[in-house]
Amino acid sequence: MAFQNLRKASALGRARLRHAARIVLIYWLSPGRFRHKISQWPGVTKLFSMVNREYHRFIHDLSGFEFSNSFACREDVPDKNQQEIVTRLINYYWRMKSSPEMSRALLDIWAEISKKHAAFSAALERRDVDTVSHFLLNVCNTPLATGFENSVLNSKDHKQFLELNVVDKFLALAESLGCLPAQCPEGGKWGYRSLHVDNLYVQIQARIPFDLTAPAAGGGSYGLRTKGGVFTERNLQAISTALRVHRLLEGAPRKVVAEIGGGIGALTYYLAKAGMDATYIFDLPIVSILQGYFLMKSHGPEQVCLWGEEDHQARINVFPWWALETSPEKLFTLVVNQDSMPEIDQDISLNYLNLIKKKATDYFLSINQEGQAPSIKNGTQSVVYELVDAVGGFRRLSRERDWMREGYVAETYQIAPLQASHESVSVG
Repeated sequence: MAFQNLRKASALGRARLRHAARIVLIYWLSPGRFRHKISQWPGVTKLFSMVNREYHRFIHDLSGFEFSNSFACREDVPDKNQQEIVTRLINYYWRMKSSPEMSRALLDIWAEISKKHAAFSAALERRDVDTVSHFLLNVCNTPLATGFENSVLNSKDHKQFLELNVVDKFLALAESLGCLPAQCPEGGKWGYRSLHVDNLYVQIQARIPFDLTAPAAGGGSYGLRTKGGVFTERNLQAISTALRVHRLLEGAPRKVVAEIGGGIGALTYYLAKAGMDATYIFDLPIVSILQGYFLMKSHGPEQVCLWGEEDHQARINVFPWWALETSPEKLFTLVVNQDSMPEIDQDISLNYLNLIKKKATDYFLSINQEGQAPSIKNGTQSVVYELVDAVGGFRRLSRERDWMREGYVAETYQIAPLQASHESVSVG
């Protein structure tokens, strides 16, 4: 079993784990009385922990998975709207730049990531349509996608990790829908060696009440090739979350959804497909530009309104983060945040939660990790339910492990009426 674990983890970087493999080999070949001493060698405990943690990144046992030609990079090519889209995005950048909030210092994990956006920002400053267009057409082959979508295939190990990761999420989505039985470590079939991709895709689509066709944008992203296009890990997670929102708002007279911190825009892409009356996405300025491109290219430029534009017919609205504060009270039916709030500076997260109480009528949906990793400012990353408790005004309706990612928790909160939102509501 130890060697199977290492084999699986090797897809995450053979070079990095070679030393750990030597330690494990020495450990298992040593007489029992020496094993305890070996386990106390400096750094050995950390190495065992590293292998263990990487092993648990996947929900399924894929140690015997046989790689195939079912993977590809998504290609994004210019179409008749390309120049119009890029020109609108450049104008959007300059409107945001006129706001004093544009220069606000970042205090969280994105402070470091944003340094990788310098070349793209320079092209926006020059109003260089061709260079900006080139960045956006190949976004996942550039540093722009760091933190929210897979990027450059820089090694065979990295490629295999991405393949295993997307297969793992594809299987998880299928299990969540009842297309596959969930495997049990206590007995029965265990592990996957291969995958009938198109057959499973057809079954998944049959159980989801909206079109799953992959986005047109996201050039260079590497994922699973299906009848519906190339899907990345994040695309599959977005489908799962969009379905959760769809079910939660089924029958609601009004379905207006806001997303805080939307990555490349995949969730908003699927929320629009899931029949929301309107969607709003709020994020950092440069990320917001990437989202604007992703959504205009995938849904059509006429379907998207960028902050500062006056298009009251568009169902998809792409805004910078500070525009949430000036949004009308009780505009949104539901606000969703996934895979970001714990990483945001704690004071900013608390402010977001206070704004959610004012701006939304019904629900706050959180799908986030609770690992409490080291944080730049606060010591450790936040836990969402602790932030919610501190703010008050929410009642937790459900808390469950997310089907799609190990260590992630899905929580649905009901928002208290505005006049009572100053009171602390127990979520225990």
